[in-house]
Amino acid sequence: MYNSEWEKQTEQGISFYDYDGKAEAEASWINQYGNDAYEYIQEYLVAGKNTSPIIQELYDARERFSFYWDGAKEDAINFTANKLGRLKSEVSQLYNAYRTGTVSEKEVLKESEIIKEVTSYIAKSRKIMRENNPALDGFLYRWGYTTTLANPQNDSLEAQTLWRNKSPISLNQPGNLYDQYATMAENVVQ
Repeated sequence: MYNSEWEKQTEQGISFYDYDGKAEAEASWINQYGNDAYEYIQEYLVAGKNTSPIIQELYDARERFSFYWDGAKEDAINFTANKLGRLKSEVSQLYNAYRTGTVSEKEVLKESEIIKEVTSYIAKSRKIMRENNPALDGFLYRWGYTTTLANPQNDSLEAQTLWRNKSPISLNQPGNLYDQYATMAENVVQ
């Protein structure tokens, strides 16, 4: 579930959602209180929310496509650790220092072979995910995470218009636009 606590801003004023921080906090909470308590709290929070449909779509879609941020990072850290013969914890710690560091720290760290490998792998993975998942690609385009569409099924003026339409899409409703595009991708793969 979306939480504004994880909306962060870099020193340059660029806003981002801290998926890593959120995932770490959730894992810690689950370890302390258990998964049943976590599920109960999540249901309680959803029931008590009064958000506009368009903002609810953003929250739900961020959750649905969190793999875009989480999966690419974890895969990149594992790949880099194996490729360079380093411990996963060492690569993870260095990448987190790079991600959360000051501008001057980032300038120094970005020259590290480890950081170059991790960021390159993440960029390539995310590009492949967008090219292979029209719903993810549309989500990123719809919400301004990118200015272009990368998936071939989104390569039309009609698709651009559909994704830029700001009418709310309920992800809980079967057959919503995200599901339609995800189904299109499955049919192409088969």
